[in-house]
Parts: sequence; C-alpha cells; structure tokens
Amino acid sequence: MEEMARPMRIDIVIPAFNEEARIDRTLRAYRSSVPDPGARFLVALDSCTDRTADVVRSHAEVDARVELHEFPKLGKGGVIMEMFRHCDADMVGFVDADCATPPAEFLRLVDMPEQVDGAIASRAHPASVLPTHRSLGSGRLAPAPALRRPGCTHLLQRARGGAIS
Repeated sequence: MEEMARPMRIDIVIPAFNEEARIDRTLRAYRSSVPDPGARFLVALDSCTDRTADVVRSHAEVDARVELHEFPKLGKGGVIMEMFRHCDADMVGFVDADCATPPAEFLRLVDMPEQVDGAIASRAHPASVLPTHRSLGSGRLAPAPALRRPGCTHLLQRARGGAIS
C-alpha cells in the first residue's frame, strides 16, 4: 500500500517595526492567498511603539494561524533569527510587513525547496518583478524574501524577484 504524501507545512515570518499603517494589508493579502490551515503567519515585532500589535491581535482573533511575537529592540535580522529558531514547519520563509512581495510571487518560491534547500529572491535579476532599489527611507535597501527548510546549511540563490528562474 502506497503512503499518501503529507502536505508540507509553511511558517511565514513577518518582521515588523512600527508598521501600523501597512501590516493589515499584508496580513489580509497573505491570509487570503495561503488558505492552508497548517500555515502560520508569525509576526515578529521589534520593539514597536505604535499600534502594530493591536492590528496583528485583531487578525489573530479571527484567524488562529496568525501569531504575535514581541521582542526588545533586536533589529530586523535579530527578530528573523529568533523566529527561525521558533519555527517548526517543513519550510520557513519571511516577507516584509509592507507587502512589497505579492503573495503569489512569494508562493512561487515555495516550490523551490523541492529542488534545493532554500531560495532567495533577487531584485537585481533582469526579470525581477520588484524594484531593484527600494529605499526604506533611510537610504538602506530592503532585502528580498527568502525561504528555507529548517536545518539547511546553505541557501541557493535560484530565484528572481519572487519569480523562479
């Protein structure tokens, strides 16, 4: 008798710092685009001083897949690392709280771990659907979304702007 393949479960980490005005749109978009009841949307607040937590709590009240995690000021990389340690899904990804990466494009990365341990989108690829240089207001560049399997030791860059090469 052949075993049925278990669907892969995904955790989507959304780091946020004072994203009160944008996190609602992002959670609505991702919740509706990822209907899998096993998916989790892990919003990691980095010492927010606005109402971001309230907005996330309102989503968590109607969708148990949304989880709020609050941290002291660790920086974006710090909260992502803390959340990756917390994740137990087959695949873990992260997207920015401003919904710069449309859910449909992010979900195209989900198929990549079938071929590699992870995927990183690149804004620099000529076929990118995202702007190459998207300022965060402080002159810094926003990172592209990434996806990995827990336990992988490397990520292979095989994606472009959320679209697969």
